[in-house]
Amino acid sequence: MDTGVNRQIRADLVQASGNNGTGRKVVILDTGYNYNHPELSSSYLGGKDFVNSDNDPMDDNGHGSHVAGIITADGVYPPAKGVAPGTGIIAGKVLDASGSGYFSDIVAAIYWAVDGPDGIPNTADDFNADAISLSLGSSPPYTYKGFCDSATKETSDMTTAIKYAVNRGVVVVVAAGNSGSSGVSIPGCISYSTTVGAVDSSDKIASFSGIGNAVDITAPGVNILSAWLGSDYAYASGTSMATPVVSGTVALIKFAHPDYTVAQTQDALFKSAKDLGISGKDSTYGWGRVDAYGAAAITPSSPASTMHVAGIVMSKVKGTRYTYATATVTIVDSTGSPVSSATVSGHWSGLTSDKDTGTTDASGKLTVKSNQVRNSATGTFTFTVDKVTYGALVYNPADNVRTSNSISI
Repeated sequence: MDTGVNRQIRADLVQASGNNGTGRKVVILDTGYNYNHPELSSSYLGGKDFVNSDNDPMDDNGHGSHVAGIITADGVYPPAKGVAPGTGIIAGKVLDASGSGYFSDIVAAIYWAVDGPDGIPNTADDFNADAISLSLGSSPPYTYKGFCDSATKETSDMTTAIKYAVNRGVVVVVAAGNSGSSGVSIPGCISYSTTVGAVDSSDKIASFSGIGNAVDITAPGVNILSAWLGSDYAYASGTSMATPVVSGTVALIKFAHPDYTVAQTQDALFKSAKDLGISGKDSTYGWGRVDAYGAAAITPSSPASTMHVAGIVMSKVKGTRYTYATATVTIVDSTGSPVSSATVSGHWSGLTSDKDTGTTDASGKLTVKSNQVRNSATGTFTFTVDKVTYGALVYNPADNVRTSNSISI
């Protein structure tokens, strides 16, 4: 990688302090890994080829090796030194020689990256990786301005896999894609992803960088020098190049703070980022451009332990013959941050007596709908939250702003 990138994100200062990411692991899912390249051979920890169904993930395109070098190149050619050159790499080849692949292979590879070759969690062959790096994505029309967790069967399957990895303690770092204002690619548009856009050497957003609510952070991704096929090097641009900059930074964070959870690692990334564009998080830069030095040094907030209902907003929808009500429930943790993917169960009373269960989106919200009644009916729709579950967070109804709400017709 062009060492100017290491200077831009201050990874050079982290490396000078003795933190090269040694002992940390990243799984790269891409076109493969050129384990014979002088910059990459020392970091190779094995892999799998999901395209050809064997255990040899040798790169036949160059893209995956370029991505890998940005994380871990030794610096045999000094301008190509990676962000975290001590990091070990497990390679999953999920894209063919043309750079194309199937969502089903990517989903399978994510589970493999977490559970290891035997496919069984918490066994001796688990990779125990700190991050999964995904420099890949869909093209328009399959790009999204908002989140896409359940937009299609493919995104639902991908969401389940990424959520599984995150819940097992792995940061899933994903490219925002190169479709600019058309939106963010799959799987970057999934709320559990740590989604990366690209800036140039002046911290200006790259014209191709995918824009949307899912963008979490940006990193250098324009004219990046890294390893290629054979013993060659190449320059390349894209959010594919920005993504491993963040994956390498995750390795540096985990070297400095090996006990950090996914949430704490993200907290360190986002709080230390150089704010760009609109103040705070925005759909172009996310929280800003990654700062490896700040991220590895920062002490994040203590994780929240409880969650509660922050509000229930009611509305009614009247058709030509029938009327129904909706209730939008917001779940937050004890710090006031939204809790995404919490399972909320509740019941309707008054005009209807049905039950609803669903999961919150990235903003901590879930909208449920009552059964219909005839327009001639009069009375009240009431929705009451009965139960909320998510990971280790404990639902504390005593903190609820409200547990139920009603609307009359």
